[in-house]
Amino acid sequence: MKRILFLIFAALLIVTSAHAADLTLAWDANSEASLAGYRLHYKRVADTAAGGAPYDGVGIAEGDSPISYPLADLDDPQNPRVSLTGLSTGTYYFAVTAYDDIGSESGYSNEVDQTFWLSSPVNLHFVVEVSASGEITIRAVN
Repeated sequence: MKRILFLIFAALLIVTSAHAADLTLAWDANSEASLAGYRLHYKRVADTAAGGAPYDGVGIAEGDSPISYPLADLDDPQNPRVSLTGLSTGTYYFAVTAYDDIGSESGYSNEVDQTFWLSSPVNLHFVVEVSASGEITIRAVN
């Protein structure tokens, strides 16, 4: 199975009064005919030493790592996009794998990370852009 390229195309961070963050991740679709879905792997620095495997994150609303997203559960399988809720203070590392209809799974995509500091209830909005060369740009927006 081809290795998929993980591109965060937009990230929206909203801090609620309960001091939890939401994040939206998007990536380039895998084009293989046998594609059945994706698995989002994550971990938080507070739980582990640094980025990279193993992705053994726990505690976000969508479930423990890895979170499976069958194609049928995606709003637009040609433009995969998922929202995560309940993220807490710390740095999260994310990678995606693709799996096919017989259970074969690709290697990890490029890893991306996002840090949240949730000490007071405020609304923050960030856009995370990844260029074709892998350069990551994070900017605050109004």
